[in-house]
Amino acid sequence: MGEFTPEAAEALKTAAAICGPLELEEISNRRGSAVWKATGPRRVASIKLGTGEAAEVTAREASVLDQLPGYTVTAGRFDGGVWFVTPWLVGPSTWQALRPLRKGEGGRDEALAAAVGLCRAVADLHAEGWVHGDLQPQHGIHGGDGTVRLRRPIPLFGPPKTPLPGEAGSGVSVHVATTVSR
Repeated sequence: MGEFTPEAAEALKTAAAICGPLELEEISNRRGSAVWKATGPRRVASIKLGTGEAAEVTAREASVLDQLPGYTVTAGRFDGGVWFVTPWLVGPSTWQALRPLRKGEGGRDEALAAAVGLCRAVADLHAEGWVHGDLQPQHGIHGGDGTVRLRRPIPLFGPPKTPLPGEAGSGVSVHVATTVSR
């Protein structure tokens, strides 16, 4: 893993304004895209940097997140890249929520609730005209209040005027229902 690039100092200032004095933990760093978890006494935020070919992908991601309801995004550019800061999503992923069921340890009601929560989150996106690709169980984050938020890197497109061919049944309901019914 690498160091936080000094050229993106504005991203650190933005995160510090949200969180207070920061402790950084690098979460991922590959193909020009790096994510840090910025933890402070007030809040936890996600800092993402995109450089090289990943810069414009990161810029698009920030733009899409900024349009979604319930997300707060601050973004900027630096020489050679793009950054954005958004609150860290806290809670287990759908994959983690379904683990007891996969392991044969029970938890059928909890898994069903997690699956329904994920499906509702996706349905809400669809109702607003968004379409997506490559939805994975680790993309759904289940908050303590029962809400499910979708985190990136789900490719989101839209909101289009009409659904794209093949998007009407995204497959998430079938996948999750199959996992829960086992």
